[in-house]
Amino acid sequence: ACVSVRACVHVCVHVCLYLFCTHALWAAFNNWTEGAPLPQVGRITLPKSPIEAGLKARLQSKIAENNDGDDDDDEDGEAFPFGEVGGSSLVPKPVLAPGKTLLTIWIEKIGLKDATHHINPFFAVSVKDTFGTDFATAQTTPLATGRSDLYLNFKQEVFLDIAVEDIPDDCAIFFELRHYKQKKNKMSTRCFSFLEKDEIKEGQSNLELYRKPTNFKRRKVNLLTVKPLYLYLNLTLTRR
Repeated sequence: ACVSVRACVHVCVHVCLYLFCTHALWAAFNNWTEGAPLPQVGRITLPKSPIEAGLKARLQSKIAENNDGDDDDDEDGEAFPFGEVGGSSLVPKPVLAPGKTLLTIWIEKIGLKDATHHINPFFAVSVKDTFGTDFATAQTTPLATGRSDLYLNFKQEVFLDIAVEDIPDDCAIFFELRHYKQKKNKMSTRCFSFLEKDEIKEGQSNLELYRKPTNFKRRKVNLLTVKPLYLYLNLTLTRR
């Protein structure tokens, strides 16, 4: 009698398990056919090997070296009038008050990896504070006078119609290289440099080149290229 009871209990347990599993499978099938999402298995992320990490770092360094920041999508969205092309708006040599210092800037050349590819390049020169407010007449130079594999030559003299003493301490002199983009049929800023007031000294000055858009706050600026290419200036200070 005990054996038969145990057998019956054993059979009942197996039947219950069978019915439970069948019900669970049928419910899952109904959910799937009705469009309910099935449980997702988590993605396993394997740690990167030192070799893979090293190759990625070298690739990023190579991309930064070859990228001069001149992409087809203008970050700054600038579009300048065509009246700037082929002309200039340089101010004549000003007559300052006695005791004031005149700054004369000689723009010699600018170094670019693809200097020969630029159409109608010229400089926009301005004196601005961190809010972009002008403290002198904004000027544009004539087009570059010549070019080579790595340089655009300007050989252009620029006068500021503000005395050095009158330039506020938070201002800087900005040099924006602009050129014509044929694909977008507009003028675009290629890169920019700036000269802060405490850097205004007699003699040669080689300025670093930074990626657009022009950052008047002068914080967190990004170099245009890792190559040793600069904007080459010569500064002359004349005291009245």
